[in-house]
Amino acid sequence: MFDSARKGQVYYPEHDIQQNVNQSIISEKHHYDMTRFSSHETGVIVAVLNAAKAKYPRRYLSMGLANESYPIVYKPRYVLHEMIIQLYASSRRPVDRLSVALAYATKGAHFRPLAIQYFETSIPYIRPSFMSQFWMYSPLCVYSTFSKLYESEHDYAKAIHYLELAWHYGEADNSYFPKHIDELRVKLEHPPKRRPRKPTEEQLQFEKEVTQAARYFIQKYW
Repeated sequence: MFDSARKGQVYYPEHDIQQNVNQSIISEKHHYDMTRFSSHETGVIVAVLNAAKAKYPRRYLSMGLANESYPIVYKPRYVLHEMIIQLYASSRRPVDRLSVALAYATKGAHFRPLAIQYFETSIPYIRPSFMSQFWMYSPLCVYSTFSKLYESEHDYAKAIHYLELAWHYGEADNSYFPKHIDELRVKLEHPPKRRPRKPTEEQLQFEKEVTQAARYFIQKYW
């Protein structure tokens, strides 16, 4: 069971990593070009990797990388989360599998089942006190995130369960929690029609390029 490494320890992500969208390389269609990275974009990714390696114990490095990647935006965000997946997807350690679940959770509808799969194989072994060490992935954040994923997958019983857990770590008088729990109970009794999802060719190509980019940064900088 993963619990607190040191009582009161909280890891905060680096907040002095500056990002400038004007220094991003984009395609002729004004989409993110994941085949080319400016020195600025590369610098952001490397800064996050270095912060994670310098700050976190090796046994928590996967969650450290997730924690440091959370505030990052634009192209580097895609690469960093994909790096977590490539580095730790084959690990059996619950902390690593949780980090992979969180990475998949950022990647859109097509990856929701994988996010849930990794979450369900890790969360029984992860205490809230462990999550509380990582500022960006507190129990409130993690439970809320997966409540939304279960809702999107029409598993309303689990969506309710994790939203109730999130409420325990949120503000007691926040009206969102009881209101949305009631809405989920209605959906549980009267499930809306499921809509099939299929990624477009453009989305598949984008993910392929993200995968290749992550592999490059792992080989060169990790």
